[in-house]
Amino acid sequence: MSLIGFVTHKGNEFTPDKNISRSSTPKIYMANFGDGYEQRARKGLNSLTEVFAVSFENRTLTEADELAEFFDIVLGVTAFNFTLPGDALDTYDTCRVVCDNYARTFTYNNYNTITANFRKIYDVAVGG
Repeated sequence: MSLIGFVTHKGNEFTPDKNISRSSTPKIYMANFGDGYEQRARKGLNSLTEVFAVSFENRTLTEADELAEFFDIVLGVTAFNFTLPGDALDTYDTCRVVCDNYARTFTYNNYNTITANFRKIYDVAVGG
């Protein structure tokens, strides 16, 4: 497999475009007291929600159809492995994600663009 991307249900590898973005949102409990005082605590062990925005621009109809079919099958429920660039140069991280949503744009001459949001989950260990 290529170093970045994922494998579909048909065994084909897909590498997203290089503009992967990650947004992180902490999950916290917060209690507000009088005069602006507040207390905060993390919710649970894995208290950081991470979402990766990926795009597959100008893909052939065959590629776009397979991506859309895969996302329809796994959409929001079935987790899959996603490998992305790590924090250090020439390193890679693999995590479990679900595809919360995707959009397909019919661009031109039988080429399509697909954008998707992958949310990192914490269930089965990746890679042993």
